[in-house]
Amino acid sequence: MNRRLHYFVSMGLVLLACGVAPGGENRVLLVGIDGAGGRYTQAADTPNLDSLAAAGAARFDFLNEAALLADPPEPYGSSGVNWSTVNTGASAASHGVHDNFFDDNSLANFPHWFKYVKEHDPTLFTASIVNWAPINELLVPDEYADLKVQFSGQPAAIEDMLVRDEVVKLLDTGDPAAVFVHFDQVDQTGHAFAWGSPEYYAAIETVDGLIGDMMAALNARPGVVSGFEDWLVLVVADHGGEDGAFFHGASQGPSDWEVPFILSGPSVPDGATFGPGTLRDVAPTALWHLGIDPSTTNMEGHVVGVSVVPEPTPYPWIFLALMVLQARRDPAKRWFGKRKPRHRVC
Repeated sequence: MNRRLHYFVSMGLVLLACGVAPGGENRVLLVGIDGAGGRYTQAADTPNLDSLAAAGAARFDFLNEAALLADPPEPYGSSGVNWSTVNTGASAASHGVHDNFFDDNSLANFPHWFKYVKEHDPTLFTASIVNWAPINELLVPDEYADLKVQFSGQPAAIEDMLVRDEVVKLLDTGDPAAVFVHFDQVDQTGHAFAWGSPEYYAAIETVDGLIGDMMAALNARPGVVSGFEDWLVLVVADHGGEDGAFFHGASQGPSDWEVPFILSGPSVPDGATFGPGTLRDVAPTALWHLGIDPSTTNMEGHVVGVSVVPEPTPYPWIFLALMVLQARRDPAKRWFGKRKPRHRVC
């Protein structure tokens, strides 16, 4: 093997050792569990969520919009406000959704995160598959979503299974880059049987099983098996509810305010942890993984838990080849070899 070829092969092995797949693609699956309070989710028997957390990081005290004001309006502990915050990365004061009716909002100025995905690359396939129709009807404009599916008119548990089925079909047969999923039975069970009831915990555990089905489909994708696709999976809720209550709202305090936030995937460093955060941090983190710098948008949250740098070098082999050629022309600039201190490359 000649020396130049040896260098190229060596650099390829370095890339593989560092877990870098030349030309690989980053993708996002964002899963929302309506009404799943953090303390309840942490206490439930959720092997699939536990597996995601073990392959990433998790907190169960992320804060919704109600926690961020001294005297929040009661609806700030509800769905419309907080799913808007999750998907826009903006505060309620900015996106203008203050209840479940979406009246007089400012979503045109603080849009759904799919807008930035489409501006970044119009060919990326986006999908919103939900069990609460207002998300798709009022929060996700048609021009930003290649696929919108919502369900209504049947029991929430049935509709959640239909949501699962649509997501599995998409992962089995489609080429999605950014997917938002919403399950609703946990919230509906809280209203029917009370937050913290045995039925409520059973609903969390049922949704955990649906998430397990989706993850099985995701992990069976050829791109995931080969390592070409790097999926970041985020799991979050909008609010909880007071133990024994049949309703939820801002006045209930931490039992409503604190929700789970799980990050999982190859781009989450082993043993990763992240500090306290808010629902405003969810969409910026999703964008960052897709190579989009959220600081260039109207988002107000922060990136948490991931180490992916926006706009990575699109052709790392070319970049490394140039480094090798430069080193051969000018040995003083060589960054490898026996005469230089050894450093870990990745």
